Amino acid sequence: MICSLPERFSMTVVVSSHLLSEIDLMADHVAIIREGELVFQDTLEALHGRSRHHLALRTTNNALARAILHENSLPCQEEDGYLILPILSDELAAQFTRLLVERHLGVIRLEEQQKNLEDIFLELAGKVASL
Repeated sequence: MICSLPERFSMTVVVSSHLLSEIDLMADHVAIIREGELVFQDTLEALHGRSRHHLALRTTNNALARAILHENSLPCQEEDGYLILPILSDELAAQFTRLLVERHLGVIRLEEQQKNLEDIFLELAGKVASL
């Protein structure tokens, strides 16, 4: 019902909520205030655009996979059991996956990830180092 108000009545609806997953579903513009200062105001799409996409890779031996990727100039870091890599072209992702398999590593999961609204909010609100 709230989502239909702006269109039906040509009005702006301001919602203040700690349930950011709901804001992500209903809002088209957002503002983030930290200690009384406006730190972000734009479309929800622009806010998501500030978040870096990355690839998350899980293998049967992440330590060895990390060494192999490093040997091939593919920087990565380990986080929660995954190797985190910058977004690569499909061709490059296929090449490094093939390289890992040729070195007898099982690729358990490879997925593109983007931070959710709660992660982005925490970063802008100063709870996490940087976007």
